[in-house]
Amino acid sequence: MDRPLEGIRVLSMEQAAALPFATRHLADLGAEVIRVESHQRGSAAQPEPDLFRSKRRLGLDLGSPGGPELFRRVAAGCDIVAHNFTPRVMRQFGIDYPSIRALKPDVIYLSLTGFGTTGPWGERPLFGPGAEAVSGHNEMIGPAD
Repeated sequence: MDRPLEGIRVLSMEQAAALPFATRHLADLGAEVIRVESHQRGSAAQPEPDLFRSKRRLGLDLGSPGGPELFRRVAAGCDIVAHNFTPRVMRQFGIDYPSIRALKPDVIYLSLTGFGTTGPWGERPLFGPGAEAVSGHNEMIGPAD
């Protein structure tokens, strides 16, 4: 099997479906994907267990003493750090882009946010149904009947 991303390490703090789906593809292409999970949030909300396929799982509660430091320590050894939380959450724990870049200047930092990281809606969370609505997708589909 062709694995062009072999040797690439990804640390992903992910929820819902979009980022877990993307990182699953990275794992399928050979990247070592480390999925951060908290016992506080659990993984029951995950819609598809298949989205965990080929990933390592790291139990880490960022709200506990030492949690953010451990995240940064693991991130320092990764090529890519990815998340789909609001910028506020990442800043709160000191794992935003400037903090991670200070540890690893050549890091690829992926923020998969609903409305970007700046601007009037930059701090708002967004999930699938909301994204479909604000993008006009629902209008294109039309009424249920």
